[in-house]
Amino acid sequence: MVFGWGKKNRDQMQKTEETVERSVGISDVSQIVTDTLQIHSKTIVSETSSLHSRMDNLFADLAKIISKLDGDDLKIDDVDRNIRIIVERGKKQVIKIVKEESERPLQKISKPEDIKKFVADAGRRIKRTG
Repeated sequence: MVFGWGKKNRDQMQKTEETVERSVGISDVSQIVTDTLQIHSKTIVSETSSLHSRMDNLFADLAKIISKLDGDDLKIDDVDRNIRIIVERGKKQVIKIVKEESERPLQKISKPEDIKKFVADAGRRIKRTG
């Protein structure tokens, strides 16, 4: 038998069970809910803004990679002519789409209503570039 397993100090258990009671009038409930909602809204906007800045940096890096790919010839001279045409067309299409999506700035987030627009726009851009 291992000693100490299953044994708990009763003083520690009593400390965790302490609760704080406070009486709130019905007229105060709407103000408390409004304050809580504002705090959560500000938190969500700030978290989404940090996500916005990270995505903006990633799209800037993607634009740099695409500009390098645009200048690359892929060394497909010794490949079959039919395959070469497919590769060149695919390269042009990928470069075009990714350039469009990575060079367009993301929408700024300043209020909770902007988050829905940002999520929809960011999702569409990720799907198109991914």
